[in-house]
Amino acid sequence: MGELVLSGLMLLAALFLVVLNGLFVAAEFAFVRIRSSRVEAMVQEGKVSAGLVKEATGRLDAYLAVCQLGITIASLGLGALGEPAIAVFIEPLLSPLLSEGLVHTLSFAIAFGIITFMHVVFGELAAKSFSIARPEGTSQVVAPFMKFFYYLFFPLTVIFNGTANVFVRAFGIPPASETEESYSEDELRMLVGQSGSQGFLEEDEEARVKAVFELDETVAREIMIPRP
Repeated sequence: MGELVLSGLMLLAALFLVVLNGLFVAAEFAFVRIRSSRVEAMVQEGKVSAGLVKEATGRLDAYLAVCQLGITIASLGLGALGEPAIAVFIEPLLSPLLSEGLVHTLSFAIAFGIITFMHVVFGELAAKSFSIARPEGTSQVVAPFMKFFYYLFFPLTVIFNGTANVFVRAFGIPPASETEESYSEDELRMLVGQSGSQGFLEEDEEARVKAVFELDETVAREIMIPRP
Protein backbone atom coordinates (compact mmCIF):
# COMPACT_ATOMS: atom_id res chain seq x y z
CA MET A 1 0.00 0.00 0.00
CA GLY A 2 2.81 2.37 0.92
CA GLU A 3 4.49 1.72 -2.42
CA LEU A 4 1.29 2.60 -4.30
CA VAL A 5 0.91 5.86 -2.36
CA LEU A 6 4.52 6.78 -3.07
CA SER A 7 4.08 5.90 -6.75
CA GLY A 8 0.92 8.01 -6.85
CA LEU A 9 2.79 11.00 -5.47
CA MET A 10 5.60 10.43 -7.96
CA LEU A 11 3.03 10.29 -10.76
CA LEU A 12 1.53 13.61 -9.65
CA ALA A 13 5.02 15.09 -9.57
CA ALA A 14 5.61 13.77 -13.09
CA LEU A 15 2.40 15.41 -14.33
CA PHE A 16 3.52 18.67 -12.74
CA LEU A 17 6.85 18.38 -14.58
CA VAL A 18 4.99 17.91 -17.88
CA VAL A 19 3.15 21.17 -17.22
CA LEU A 20 6.38 22.87 -16.16
CA ASN A 21 8.14 21.65 -19.30
CA GLY A 22 5.29 23.02 -21.39
CA LEU A 23 5.58 26.36 -19.59
CA PHE A 24 9.27 26.68 -20.49
CA VAL A 25 8.65 25.62 -24.09
CA ALA A 26 5.77 28.08 -24.44
CA ALA A 27 7.89 30.88 -22.99
CA GLU A 28 10.80 30.13 -25.31
CA PHE A 29 8.70 30.29 -28.47
CA ALA A 30 6.52 33.19 -27.31
CA PHE A 31 9.48 35.44 -26.46
CA VAL A 32 11.11 34.69 -29.81
CA ARG A 33 7.90 34.99 -31.80
CA ILE A 34 6.50 38.25 -30.43
CA ARG A 35 7.54 41.41 -32.28
CA SER A 36 9.20 44.27 -30.43
CA SER A 37 6.67 46.70 -31.89
CA ARG A 38 3.84 44.71 -30.33
CA VAL A 39 5.65 44.63 -26.99
CA GLU A 40 5.91 48.42 -27.03
CA ALA A 41 2.23 48.68 -27.94
CA MET A 42 1.31 46.36 -25.06
CA VAL A 43 3.29 48.54 -22.65
CA GLN A 44 1.59 51.70 -23.95
CA GLU A 45 -1.81 50.06 -23.56
CA GLY A 46 -0.98 49.09 -19.98
CA LYS A 47 -1.61 45.39 -20.50
CA VAL A 48 -0.96 42.98 -17.66
CA SER A 49 2.66 41.75 -17.47
CA ALA A 50 3.62 43.89 -20.49
CA GLY A 51 6.57 45.33 -18.56
CA LEU A 52 7.82 41.85 -17.71
CA VAL A 53 7.46 40.80 -21.35
CA LYS A 54 9.51 43.83 -22.41
CA GLU A 55 12.19 42.94 -19.88
CA ALA A 56 12.29 39.32 -21.08
CA THR A 57 12.57 40.24 -24.76
CA GLY A 58 15.19 42.86 -23.89
CA ARG A 59 17.30 40.16 -22.22
CA LEU A 60 16.33 37.47 -24.67
CA ASP A 61 19.60 35.51 -24.52
CA ALA A 62 19.42 35.22 -20.74
CA TYR A 63 15.74 34.27 -20.69
CA LEU A 64 16.18 31.68 -23.45
CA ALA A 65 18.99 30.14 -21.40
CA VAL A 66 16.57 29.95 -18.46
CA CYS A 67 13.98 28.25 -20.68
CA GLN A 68 16.49 25.73 -22.02
CA LEU A 69 17.78 24.94 -18.54
CA GLY A 70 14.23 24.55 -17.26
CA ILE A 71 13.30 22.22 -20.12
CA THR A 72 16.35 20.06 -19.42
CA ILE A 73 15.68 19.81 -15.68
CA ALA A 74 11.97 19.10 -16.18
CA SER A 75 12.69 16.43 -18.80
CA LEU A 76 15.26 14.65 -16.62
CA GLY A 77 12.94 14.78 -13.61
CA LEU A 78 10.05 13.48 -15.67
CA GLY A 79 12.04 10.46 -16.74
CA ALA A 80 13.32 9.78 -13.23
CA LEU A 81 9.90 10.02 -11.55
CA GLY A 82 7.39 9.13 -14.22
CA GLU A 83 8.66 5.84 -15.58
CA PRO A 84 9.03 3.94 -12.28
CA ALA A 85 5.74 5.40 -10.98
CA ILE A 86 3.74 4.20 -13.97
CA ALA A 87 5.54 0.85 -14.03
CA VAL A 88 4.31 0.12 -10.47
CA PHE A 89 0.70 0.39 -11.64
CA ILE A 90 1.27 -1.68 -14.78
CA GLU A 91 3.14 -4.62 -13.23
CA PRO A 92 0.11 -6.05 -11.29
CA LEU A 93 -1.85 -6.17 -14.55
CA LEU A 94 0.84 -8.16 -16.35
CA SER A 95 1.95 -10.44 -13.49
CA PRO A 96 -0.76 -13.11 -14.03
CA LEU A 97 0.12 -13.34 -17.71
CA LEU A 98 3.92 -13.20 -17.92
CA SER A 99 7.05 -14.25 -16.08
CA GLU A 100 8.53 -11.92 -13.48
CA GLY A 101 11.50 -10.87 -15.61
CA LEU A 102 9.34 -10.19 -18.65
CA VAL A 103 6.79 -8.28 -16.56
CA HIS A 104 9.44 -5.89 -15.31
CA THR A 105 10.88 -5.30 -18.78
CA LEU A 106 7.53 -4.88 -20.48
CA SER A 107 6.08 -2.61 -17.79
CA PHE A 108 9.15 -0.39 -18.01
CA ALA A 109 8.82 -0.21 -21.81
CA ILE A 110 5.12 0.69 -21.59
CA ALA A 111 5.81 3.30 -18.91
CA PHE A 112 8.59 4.77 -21.05
CA GLY A 113 6.20 5.00 -24.00
CA ILE A 114 3.50 6.72 -21.94
CA ILE A 115 5.92 9.23 -20.45
CA THR A 116 7.45 9.95 -23.86
CA PHE A 117 4.00 10.51 -25.35
CA MET A 118 2.97 12.91 -22.59
CA HIS A 119 6.28 14.75 -22.76
CA VAL A 120 6.30 15.21 -26.53
CA VAL A 121 2.59 15.92 -27.07
CA PHE A 122 1.69 18.03 -24.03
CA GLY A 123 5.08 19.25 -22.84
CA GLU A 124 6.46 20.14 -26.27
CA LEU A 125 4.18 20.17 -29.34
CA ALA A 126 0.99 21.55 -27.78
CA ALA A 127 2.87 24.23 -25.86
CA LYS A 128 4.85 25.23 -28.95
CA SER A 129 1.79 25.41 -31.19
CA PHE A 130 -0.17 27.45 -28.68
CA SER A 131 2.61 30.00 -28.14
CA ILE A 132 3.26 30.38 -31.88
CA ALA A 133 -0.45 30.93 -32.54
CA ARG A 134 -0.89 33.38 -29.65
CA PRO A 135 2.50 34.86 -28.77
CA GLU A 136 1.13 37.99 -27.08
CA GLY A 137 -1.26 36.25 -24.72
CA THR A 138 1.21 33.46 -24.01
CA SER A 139 4.05 35.86 -23.25
CA GLN A 140 1.85 37.77 -20.79
CA VAL A 141 0.95 34.55 -18.94
CA VAL A 142 4.45 33.08 -18.75
CA ALA A 143 6.43 36.29 -18.11
CA PRO A 144 5.88 36.38 -14.30
CA PHE A 145 6.91 32.72 -13.97
CA MET A 146 10.00 33.27 -16.12
CA LYS A 147 10.97 36.27 -13.99
CA PHE A 148 10.97 33.99 -10.95
CA PHE A 149 13.02 31.29 -12.70
CA TYR A 150 15.38 33.94 -14.09
CA TYR A 151 16.48 34.79 -10.55
CA LEU A 152 16.34 31.16 -9.41
CA PHE A 153 18.55 29.89 -12.23
CA PHE A 154 20.72 33.00 -12.57
CA PRO A 155 23.95 31.50 -11.11
CA LEU A 156 23.60 28.38 -13.27
CA THR A 157 22.88 30.29 -16.49
CA VAL A 158 25.93 32.50 -15.91
CA ILE A 159 28.13 29.43 -15.44
CA PHE A 160 26.68 27.55 -18.41
CA ASN A 161 26.75 30.53 -20.79
CA GLY A 162 30.28 31.42 -19.69
CA THR A 163 31.50 27.86 -20.21
CA ALA A 164 29.83 27.64 -23.63
CA ASN A 165 31.37 30.96 -24.70
CA VAL A 166 34.84 29.82 -23.65
CA PHE A 167 34.36 26.57 -25.55
CA VAL A 168 33.33 28.19 -28.85
CA ARG A 169 36.08 30.81 -28.56
CA ALA A 170 38.59 27.96 -28.37
CA PHE A 171 37.62 27.19 -31.97
CA GLY A 172 37.97 30.81 -33.02
CA ILE A 173 34.21 31.37 -33.18
CA PRO A 174 32.74 34.44 -31.45
CA PRO A 175 29.78 33.68 -29.19
CA ALA A 176 26.53 34.21 -31.05
CA SER A 177 23.73 36.33 -29.65
CA GLU A 178 20.22 35.12 -30.36
CA THR A 179 19.02 38.74 -30.32
CA GLU A 180 21.31 39.74 -33.17
CA GLU A 181 19.46 39.14 -36.38
CA SER A 182 19.64 40.76 -39.79
CA TYR A 183 18.06 39.95 -43.13
CA SER A 184 19.36 39.95 -46.66
CA GLU A 185 17.45 41.66 -49.47
CA ASP A 186 16.06 38.34 -50.68
CA GLU A 187 14.87 37.47 -47.17
CA LEU A 188 13.19 40.87 -46.81
CA ARG A 189 11.44 40.38 -50.15
CA MET A 190 10.21 36.99 -48.95
CA LEU A 191 8.95 38.47 -45.66
CA VAL A 192 7.08 41.19 -47.52
CA GLY A 193 5.55 38.60 -49.83
CA GLN A 194 4.46 36.45 -46.90
CA SER A 195 2.93 39.45 -45.14
CA GLY A 196 0.99 40.27 -48.29
CA SER A 197 -0.25 36.72 -48.83
CA GLN A 198 -1.40 36.50 -45.20
CA GLY A 199 -3.33 39.75 -45.42
CA PHE A 200 -1.10 41.92 -43.25
CA LEU A 201 -0.29 44.17 -46.22
CA GLU A 202 -2.64 45.44 -48.91
CA GLU A 203 -1.68 44.72 -52.51
CA ASP A 204 -0.67 48.33 -53.19
CA GLU A 205 1.29 48.49 -49.93
CA GLU A 206 3.18 45.34 -50.84
CA ALA A 207 3.97 46.79 -54.27
CA ARG A 208 5.29 50.04 -52.77
CA VAL A 209 7.52 48.22 -50.31
CA LYS A 210 8.92 45.96 -53.02
CA ALA A 211 9.54 49.01 -55.22
CA VAL A 212 12.03 50.27 -52.64
CA PHE A 213 14.37 47.41 -53.55
CA GLU A 214 14.33 48.51 -57.20
CA LEU A 215 15.49 52.08 -56.55
CA ASP A 216 19.20 51.27 -56.81
CA GLU A 217 18.57 49.80 -60.28
CA THR A 218 16.40 52.71 -61.47
CA VAL A 219 17.84 55.36 -63.79
CA ALA A 220 16.78 58.94 -63.02
CA ARG A 221 15.22 59.49 -66.45
CA GLU A 222 12.89 56.55 -65.88
CA ILE A 223 11.10 58.39 -63.09
CA MET A 224 11.49 61.99 -64.28
CA ILE A 225 8.34 63.76 -65.46
CA PRO A 226 8.78 66.27 -68.32
CA ARG A 227 7.76 69.84 -67.56
CA PRO A 228 4.75 71.06 -69.52
